[in-house]
Amino acid sequence: MIFSDEHRFTRWFITVSSIAIVSIFLWNVSIFFNRLKKEEREKMEIWVKAYSEVLNSDLNEDIPIELEVISKNTTTPMIIYHKKEDFYETRNIARKNADDDEKIKALAASFASDYQPIEIVYENEVFGTLYYGNSSLINKLKYFPIGIVFIVILYLAMLYYFYSTSKSHDQSLLWAGMAKETAHQIGTPLSSLVGWTEILKQENVDPTYVEEMEKDIVRLQTITDRFSKIGSLPNLEPTDIVEETKDSYEYLKA
Repeated sequence: MIFSDEHRFTRWFITVSSIAIVSIFLWNVSIFFNRLKKEEREKMEIWVKAYSEVLNSDLNEDIPIELEVISKNTTTPMIIYHKKEDFYETRNIARKNADDDEKIKALAASFASDYQPIEIVYENEVFGTLYYGNSSLINKLKYFPIGIVFIVILYLAMLYYFYSTSKSHDQSLLWAGMAKETAHQIGTPLSSLVGWTEILKQENVDPTYVEEMEKDIVRLQTITDRFSKIGSLPNLEPTDIVEETKDSYEYLKA
């Protein structure tokens, strides 16, 4: 009973510990993910400021820093809606995902559901609106927790398989021990029965009675031998199945 309780406690401890570890890990991943999204927002706000500075600058004005900020962003997908011209400009987006206005508008709506669009101001007026989505790094991190959860589930499944097979093995050993003990207990009266058949032979009892008793004793000895071999490696021997069937038939017939 104590052994069973210890196993049960161990299983529950491992399960609860695994769930706690996964929960803490996912919580930290969520914090890290939100921090990345916040940094992405700040980066895009800086990009919009640089873009506005370029629009507000003169053609002869040297603005290398702003241009560098604009050109360096090659990972964040962006859609710039130009209000006066009423058209969409795309950046860092595959052509197949933005080859017509309908796709671009749908993609802009999707970006707006993830991030608040940023207005682009030119000459103190709203020049357009910037829609942006997750960078490739954030998109990859979105699937990272799923992989971790899958690994933990696989780990728990392996633990369950280990404990179930261990329990099955213990049960097999228990049955093998009971079978050997049964064979040992049957062997004692069998030895006595063999002695009584010898006494009956000397008492001039009908030989057919003794013969049938000896057949039953042999079969009981066979059963005892089989019980004693449970849990041991079998010793395979070739057997004539026809002959064995005939012997069984003759026994049942009698």
